[in-house]
Amino acid sequence: MSSPVSAKKQQSPLDQPPEPQIKTFLDRYKSIKLIGSGGSGDVFLCKDLLKRGTTVAVKVFRVCPDRVPHEVAITKTLGAHENLVKYFEYCNHPSNPRKGMLVMERCQGDLEQWKNKYKGDVPEAFLWRVFKQMSAALAHLHSCGIIHGDFKHQNVLYLEQPGKKWPTLKPADFGTSVVNPDPEPPRGHYATFGWTPPEAEERFGPEFDIWGLGCLIHWLALSCIPVRRINVGVDNPDGDQQAQHWFYHEAHKFIPEHTYCLTRIDVKNDHAKVVRSKLLNHFMMRALDMKYYHRISSHELNRFMEVIEPFVQDLRHRNLEGELDRFNDGHDQDWKELENISDSRVILQIFERIRKLSDDLAKPLLKIMDGKDFAIAHRILGRPMLRGPQIVPGQVGEEMRRGWSIARKPLPRQEQQLRT
Repeated sequence: MSSPVSAKKQQSPLDQPPEPQIKTFLDRYKSIKLIGSGGSGDVFLCKDLLKRGTTVAVKVFRVCPDRVPHEVAITKTLGAHENLVKYFEYCNHPSNPRKGMLVMERCQGDLEQWKNKYKGDVPEAFLWRVFKQMSAALAHLHSCGIIHGDFKHQNVLYLEQPGKKWPTLKPADFGTSVVNPDPEPPRGHYATFGWTPPEAEERFGPEFDIWGLGCLIHWLALSCIPVRRINVGVDNPDGDQQAQHWFYHEAHKFIPEHTYCLTRIDVKNDHAKVVRSKLLNHFMMRALDMKYYHRISSHELNRFMEVIEPFVQDLRHRNLEGELDRFNDGHDQDWKELENISDSRVILQIFERIRKLSDDLAKPLLKIMDGKDFAIAHRILGRPMLRGPQIVPGQVGEEMRRGWSIARKPLPRQEQQLRT
């Protein structure tokens, strides 16, 4: 009777696939196809021969010899984050010293490609997910003193995962990013037309990226960016069409303040096929505030979204999403301010209505109220206030608390926030 060892089939080394002979960078990563191309370089889908069955993205871009590439330095500074693309290694191009190759996590595509293949209007649940994930990513960038500088749909990648309805979103392409930039650059900072904020000529800070996030929500909800388009041959039928074409593609760089056109997403209009909630519109407009010093910060937005996104999903499961429309935002139909109502006061109004239905459902909102509204909410609950919010309210106060290193000249409203 044969022993179990002798009965077990012995696998010959010849039956095993040979190990790949990897001597250089190009030997390890076998190019499959070109998956992206932009101003900073080309991205190829490659097979990692050292890790069988693994595919990665390899970006080939221009570099200065004997110098660490700017984008590589940025990725090392950022470190790991669940909403940032993972970067694995960097290597100089073996045949061209003026090119480098950056190996990174392979995603299925960018947000523009995702939207093009998605059938129908983008659901509001996904818009809240975008807000939550991108505010977390930007808060991480800004806490490291980094401004992305070109935040748009084509620079947000998506990664689909088994068992999850919606993909995970990750900003990428840090070729135009800046570490601790001068808040008042002499020549301004210009990125992609339509995704650049009104203050781009004279101001460059974390508010730059927040405007891009607002544009992203605007584009996903309405299929257009908040910029007035010029219809060549229609606005000026007697003019020179070639001159109008030049104006649309070139002159906007010098007069960006003349082209912005914000559209509400919570009312019926020519762009909106689906009316979104009033609360989603409120935070989109806060990110698209024309005055950068009033624009919500990434840390504030992240703090709100960590609570609001799951809260909204809970309301939807209970068929209570209509409660997201029943509050006063202090603006008219054209989003002109009628009275100053803070984000915390908006949350308090929603809390008052939800509390009538369920205390447990309303309690998470306490985490994102400032001190005064927090006290009011506790009086509504009829309970003593044991402790106040753990976050310092206000844009400048929050960024200072997080260690933002850029020196700023606080405006009167900001000074008042710091004193409170």
